[in-house]
Amino acid sequence: LSKTEIEGKIKKFTKLESQIENNLSKILSNIDFFNSNGSCPTCRQTIPLEIKERELGSLDEKTRECQHGLTELQKRITNEQTRINEITEIQKTIHTLQVEIATKNATVTEIQKQIEKLKKQVGELQTTQDTQDTNELKQLEDNLQELTAELKRLLDEKNYYEVASTLLKDSRS
Repeated sequence: LSKTEIEGKIKKFTKLESQIENNLSKILSNIDFFNSNGSCPTCRQTIPLEIKERELGSLDEKTRECQHGLTELQKRITNEQTRINEITEIQKTIHTLQVEIATKNATVTEIQKQIEKLKKQVGELQTTQDTQDTNELKQLEDNLQELTAELKRLLDEKNYYEVASTLLKDSRS
C-alpha cells in the first residue's frame, strides 16, 4: 500500500476509535446510572435487582468488548504508523540516493566534457606535431639533397684529382 492509502486507513481507524470511545463513555455513564440509582428518575419506578444486575452484566460485557476493540484498534494504528515511518525513511533514502545519482551524473557529464576537450587538444597537438614533423622531414629531405649534391661534387672533384694525380705521375715517369 502507498503512504497515502495507509494514512487513509489511519484516519478511518482514528474515526472508529473515537466512535468506540463515545460508545464506551455512554456505557460507563449507564453503569454509573445503575450503580447510583435504585429507581428510574423519569417514571420514579424502582428498578428490580434482577434487571439491574442483568443490565450491569450486559454493560460490563459491552465495556470489555469496547476496551478490547480499542486495544486492537490502537495496535493497528501503531502498526500502520510504523509502516508510514518505514515508508518515510525509505523515501528519504530514495531521495538521498537520487541526489547522489544527480551529483554523479553531473560529475560524469563534466568528466565527459573534459575528455572531449582533451581529445580536441590531443588532435590539435597531433596536427601541430604532424605539421612540425612534415616541416622537419621536408627540411631533412632538402638537407639530404644538398648533401647528396655536395657528395656528388666532392666525388667528381676526387675523381678529377685522381685523374690529375695519375696524369701527373705518368708525366713524371
